[in-house]
Amino acid sequence: MTGGVRWVRSGVHFGVGRRVDGYGVWDWEDCAPGRSGEPVAVYPPTPAGRQMAEAAFSACEAARGPGANDGPADGETGVLAVSVDGDEIRVGDLRIGSADIDVTGLLVVEVGDVSARWGLAQAVEVQAAVCEHATAQAADGVELRTADPLLRYLARSGGWTGALRAPLCRPPGVSAHDGNSDVAGQLEALLHGVDVRRRSAAGSLRQVAVPARKRNAGPERFVLASSDGLQIVLVIPDVADLLVENVARSADTALAVMRTVGTHARHVRQIAFNQSTYGLRHAKHAGEAATSTLDININAGYVSACGLDALYAAVRRDRRRGRARQIPYPYNAVDGTTAHEMWHHIEASFTRANYTASIQFRRKLGEYFGLRTLEHLSHPPSGSDPDVLAAAVAQLRAEVSDYATTVPTEATAEMFKAWWCATEPPTGVVSHFAQLVTSYITDA
Repeated sequence: MTGGVRWVRSGVHFGVGRRVDGYGVWDWEDCAPGRSGEPVAVYPPTPAGRQMAEAAFSACEAARGPGANDGPADGETGVLAVSVDGDEIRVGDLRIGSADIDVTGLLVVEVGDVSARWGLAQAVEVQAAVCEHATAQAADGVELRTADPLLRYLARSGGWTGALRAPLCRPPGVSAHDGNSDVAGQLEALLHGVDVRRRSAAGSLRQVAVPARKRNAGPERFVLASSDGLQIVLVIPDVADLLVENVARSADTALAVMRTVGTHARHVRQIAFNQSTYGLRHAKHAGEAATSTLDININAGYVSACGLDALYAAVRRDRRRGRARQIPYPYNAVDGTTAHEMWHHIEASFTRANYTASIQFRRKLGEYFGLRTLEHLSHPPSGSDPDVLAAAVAQLRAEVSDYATTVPTEATAEMFKAWWCATEPPTGVVSHFAQLVTSYITDA
């Protein structure tokens, strides 16, 4: 320990140190090791705080190092310079958002999904640039409007506050703090009208029946009960950098779908964030609906800062996958994935309960595309007109997503996701689909 700081990482231009109030990033131009000086950023004295400090260190080193302004292509590692020019925020030469001072002196910042395109280190750099700009403009606080889960995580870790999916606010002078470290308490604060209880550890027989996997951090179970009588169990990895807001988004979406759809959605028992299958472990799937056990498995990467950074990197490298529908602000990928997987359960329940009606449902969807049934998009009967089929597939891709063109069950799940996460009245086949769901599936 030197000068009250224990150095844990040192680079050419910056260093990471631990002191009483947390982990800091020091600039050697202002403070060489062993000398006095203040860090350029401070993060909470927790394992997650150290991860954020090291991510900031990597971003700062890359930004000042040789060739930093060249920047990486999508899917490569590295950090691009962030600038706030006038009311525009740019990463390299790409505009990613805006920053305007409103009539009250509040700096209103709107930023797209930085992390999915460039990763955690770039998100750290964007957050630092926003804070520096707010200081330079002498703003009376900052309001951050973004659905980027890592930007929101960094902001909340630094003391910013806000409701679920709402803008996050930083009053002047706020500094990093631990906040409420109790997961149940954080979930209750984000999920109004929902009681959250931690379930006791599973017994020895259950532990044998459901073996822990090496790739899964030890799970914690929480039982959520809403004030209107709905219930769901969450299985969450016990990690230091837990993205509590993403967990809350998933639970809120599931409960809201149950409330809206009714009988065919309320049998879903549990949402588990894990990597229990090949598709989840290798970032092939964002989520999977286990209709036989009434569960939903969502990739554990979505609820860990470092896990999400790794998941995004894997997705950027895999350019062969069909792209799912993009989710508009204030929703994000976790909202969309949960809605998508909830639909698989809804459709399975509806089909079991009334198979004849389910056939009529798919036929009416197919008629929208000029086909006898939706199944003909992926399994056309002999003698089908290839031009009609190609036009139908192109229309589905344009109005829903590329992933919707794979199989009929994924087409309807993507339609439901598009309807559920819409910020404007749906149009085209999504509007047609919504009308059919209301007529055939939701409780009267």
